[in-house]
Amino acid sequence: MKYTIKQLRTEFGTDAKCLQFVFDNRYKDFICPQCKATGKFYLIESRKRFDCVCGFTLSPLADSFIRKSSTPLTKWLEALYLVSNGISIKGLQRELGVTYKTSWRMWKIIAKKEQSGKIIAWSAKSAERKKQIINFIFNGESQDNLAKSATEKTGKEDTTLITKQGLTN
Repeated sequence: MKYTIKQLRTEFGTDAKCLQFVFDNRYKDFICPQCKATGKFYLIESRKRFDCVCGFTLSPLADSFIRKSSTPLTKWLEALYLVSNGISIKGLQRELGVTYKTSWRMWKIIAKKEQSGKIIAWSAKSAERKKQIINFIFNGESQDNLAKSATEKTGKEDTTLITKQGLTN
């Protein structure tokens, strides 16, 4: 059974759902470095981040190509689905209700990733699809690779790793 745009819109209908999805898949069983609590994070949707009850801040989109994009995450995921299914730039503009410039930029980024083999096959298997979406958002880097590259860049251990994965104080 093929995954459809209707299913995508149901699963990722709001930016809050998208951010929660990225947070859940990127920071499984994350322990707050300040208060040592697990699962005490709540979403600050207007800032695209999660805060712990102690005040510690976590940005799930750090190190991603969409971290500074003003285009909603829902539109990015829809664009990803549509481009991987062969839509044109003009078709993307009509379907998403964005400007031509925005649709061109989104299409180019997704098409470039598609050429490098980092595109989603949109299988009906939920676990596989979720892994592919996370890999796409973070430029094909797995969590292990993100952590490893952060350590290699700085030569420091745990605190730097956490900072490089999107945590801020």
